[in-house]
Amino acid sequence: LEHQLLNLVMSIDKSEVHKHKVQVDAVVDEHKNVIEELNNSLLARLSDQDGNLLDDEALMSALSNTKSSLDTEMNALKEASETQELANRQCEEYRPVALRG
Repeated sequence: LEHQLLNLVMSIDKSEVHKHKVQVDAVVDEHKNVIEELNNSLLARLSDQDGNLLDDEALMSALSNTKSSLDTEMNALKEASETQELANRQCEEYRPVALRG
């Protein structure tokens, strides 16, 4: 209930901050999902592999591409998480109002 009241207060009093927070939360979730998909895809390729992994050029290429994609996603996630933390701190300023109901 407190969280709902906080969101309500933020949406009324600081609508732009609230909208930004909702967008940032979605971006963070999206990056987490992409990272999970990349990891799952890599694990599936590795588990399906027979023989010497180093001899499979297609697998080595996929590993390299996955690593590059993961690096990009991890950097984007870090930036989005920092922005999310800032937005959360701005929201916390209104917690006393939400607590009063």
